[in-house]
Amino acid sequence: MLWKIPVTWEMYGCIEIEADTLEKAMKIGADPDGELPLPTNGSYVDGSWQLSSTDPNEVALFQKQAQAVRKVTTEELKRLREEYPTGCRVELVRMGPDPYNKLKPGNQGTVQYVDDIGTVFVSWDCGSGLGVVYGEDRIQRLPGKEVEGAGTMTVHELEKGS
Repeated sequence: MLWKIPVTWEMYGCIEIEADTLEKAMKIGADPDGELPLPTNGSYVDGSWQLSSTDPNEVALFQKQAQAVRKVTTEELKRLREEYPTGCRVELVRMGPDPYNKLKPGNQGTVQYVDDIGTVFVSWDCGSGLGVVYGEDRIQRLPGKEVEGAGTMTVHELEKGS
């Protein structure tokens, strides 16, 4: 059997920042908003390779999730992008099991975009940027910042064709 084992590693590199002082450049380089591009000259940090988890139950869960990812059709993707346009507000209904997820039902955020596999990327008010996985997680549009012509389907309802 082919296993998908989650791993992590570190990289290092340099970025170029234009600023009046070194202190200002370092403040910009801290990148609290995650807006700077990754270095193009990055290198692997020797000895940093590790399993993301040593718990077989967590790794088995990751394997199950990797196998469960459902492909989104062109029509479903179009409907998702119409339902969750950039800037609309959403609330988390349910998120599938993920040992690294800190989000809870009821968390709210603003949609950033929907990618080509149907993941709805949300800037959550709590600071998370975790995406909503098509066919696995559920969100709903919040009234008040509605985009004209859009309804209130959840990702799950869109998946079922409601």
